[in-house]
Amino acid sequence: MTGSLPDPNTAALPSTSASSPPTSQPTKCACDSHHFGQVILDRQLPVDIEKVYELLNQSGVDKSELFLERYLQSRGTTDLVIDDNWNELDGAAQEELKKSCKDLGTYQNLESLFSLRNVKLRSMTFTLLINHVLCKSVFAREKTYLMQNEPGRCFVVYSQAKNEGPPYSDCFIVNSCWCVTSLGEGKGTRIVVHFKLSWIKSGFSVNLMKNTIEKSSKEGFAESTMAKVKRLEMELGLIEPDDNFIAGSQSGGAAKKSVEVTDEEVNETVTSAVEASPASPERKSRTNSVRAETQSAPSSVHITQTGLHRMELNFLKIILVAMTLLVIVNIVLFFRLYRIEHQVQELAKATYQFVEMTNRRSATSCDGRTECQLIKDEF
Repeated sequence: MTGSLPDPNTAALPSTSASSPPTSQPTKCACDSHHFGQVILDRQLPVDIEKVYELLNQSGVDKSELFLERYLQSRGTTDLVIDDNWNELDGAAQEELKKSCKDLGTYQNLESLFSLRNVKLRSMTFTLLINHVLCKSVFAREKTYLMQNEPGRCFVVYSQAKNEGPPYSDCFIVNSCWCVTSLGEGKGTRIVVHFKLSWIKSGFSVNLMKNTIEKSSKEGFAESTMAKVKRLEMELGLIEPDDNFIAGSQSGGAAKKSVEVTDEEVNETVTSAVEASPASPERKSRTNSVRAETQSAPSSVHITQTGLHRMELNFLKIILVAMTLLVIVNIVLFFRLYRIEHQVQELAKATYQFVEMTNRRSATSCDGRTECQLIKDEF
């Protein structure tokens, strides 16, 4: 089966700020020296930044025409609800964003990095079916902020996502930031994605599971990011369309699999930029290199399957340890009770003997023997 991909140039775009003149030099985002968390992906694409912006930030069109809708469907999501347009923040919303960034440890001085009056917000919710023993589905709420937008130069998209369904999902928020910058006019685009897990609840059991949750969340986010970039490259025409990938989006994401991402894959970086014309052999060879790299990334994965399997094993370990401790405590209590009972019996026996001795002494005191003789006779 062969699928077709829509032309991104036909979709409507969110409103942008005043255009900045393109430059032949690489540009930097406003938060270049204040990035939070870990770098999940650092990749260069041989395409103008405007085309990347058009796909990632579409708005004002039917939901079925959104790149985000096609990507999420390819991962098995349902019930997507997304704002039709990017919305400006009022004063209260700006203060809420500043407070949440401080609390979550992402941007401590947000107003010094970005112009808050130019920040725009788009919210969305969706459900991911995973059919796991611990959880059948994941309900996600995500707030996406367009923090910076300089057409032809750079744009920054910051997201706060919270899941409902998996164990402990109410204890943390996933923060991510896509910093997309131009390598120079006609030289390509660089995409850098950052990830940070912020804890909003704590407790003994949460502390026990922290390392597992952080590792599985990072792996799941890396899988999701790689799949998103692969979809982006396909729709930009940088790699051949993957029939299974397109079929997954048309069928709601059938035939999914769980995979794990190593640290090398997570931190994988493509450092080449294409300066040649679209028809040149150099362009073709570099495009083939990008194709070979991206085909190794998962095309359709569950965000939380790997983590849930690991969490299930840890639950079993915790239960086994707890049961073992209970058995040990019961054994110790049994022996202590046994010793106490034995001591009580010895005390009762000695008391009985003393009473008997006293009674016999009283009965025989009339025969004239001394008390010392009576005691001596007793022993």
